[in-house]
Amino acid sequence: MNPQTITFVSFGLFDRGFLEKISEAVGHEYKCLVIIKDAHVDISEFYDPVRRQYNGDKLLYEVNSMQANGSVKIIGLFNVDL
Repeated sequence: MNPQTITFVSFGLFDRGFLEKISEAVGHEYKCLVIIKDAHVDISEFYDPVRRQYNGDKLLYEVNSMQANGSVKIIGLFNVDL
């Protein structure tokens, strides 16, 4: 039986040590494998200049539409204001 997997998708620049640390913590807490993937998506189209933030709803929809290859959950990590 394959263990359950959670996929983190990184949008933007994060310190690799930070990503590994949170993936280890999540894997330990939920007793599952955590995979880290980098997204190569231009998020500038999601920026709302009136609010001076990125549209979180649209970005979450984008994350949800990604293939997670058997993962039970896919989580987008952003380093911008949503």
